[in-house]
Amino acid sequence: MAARNLLAGPENAEPFTDVPSFATHVHGARIQVAGLPHLADEARLVTGALEDDRFAVGLSRAGVLVGAVAVNSPKDLILLRRGIISRSSAEASHPCLSAARPGNSSE
Repeated sequence: MAARNLLAGPENAEPFTDVPSFATHVHGARIQVAGLPHLADEARLVTGALEDDRFAVGLSRAGVLVGAVAVNSPKDLILLRRGIISRSSAEASHPCLSAARPGNSSE
């Protein structure tokens, strides 16, 4: 892709949209991570509950989703990953976030 963008020039270059990710199983839990969570300055529980061992966390920096972690919640990770690719705000990336924060007021 780098060579193609170099030949295409800045006006016609395609942005690199691949999102790093990995998954593992630990003690029966499927843990998936996408994006660059270490860049985040805020973490917010998106769905589920920690005590239920099924949840997703959106990680944002300056209001833009940069990473996500999901435990036994692969569908939520897919939605959050799409938000990372589109550089959406955390609230716009997952329906549960916008429903949980009417008016996007801070806590």
